[in-house]
Amino acid sequence: MNVSDVSKAFLTFSSRSSSSQPDQIQVTGELLANQIIFRRYATTGTVYIEWEVIESPNVYVQRNEDPYASSDNGLNISLEESINVSHSFLIIKNRLNDSTAANNPRGFWSGKFLNSSVLNFNRGVSGSAGNVSWQVVEWNG
Repeated sequence: MNVSDVSKAFLTFSSRSSSSQPDQIQVTGELLANQIIFRRYATTGTVYIEWEVIESPNVYVQRNEDPYASSDNGLNISLEESINVSHSFLIIKNRLNDSTAANNPRGFWSGKFLNSSVLNFNRGVSGSAGNVSWQVVEWNG
């Protein structure tokens, strides 16, 4: 794989496993110019990942991975550059630092644009720490 400009590409993927533990099945991905790094908290068990990289001169992508505390129910993240919200969409992934299957919902985040320069993430259930990974894809149009 060779991405000429990661600010013009975004990553989508799905993961599956025979495990039900969140630290094994909740995965984040980082797109670099010549590789993709997938991360999870567990080091055991097998996770199968199907991925795709979409690259276009007509998009601009901002991305990051932000940690959150076990007590966090919401996060506001400032973008480095303002976007046109009506020409953008948000991709969210999460990895949860918890090995109890019943705690999977603690890693289920939703996100929205508060305005052209701030993202807002919320989850319904706190209690475990982790990392939320996001990509904002803005297209010319």
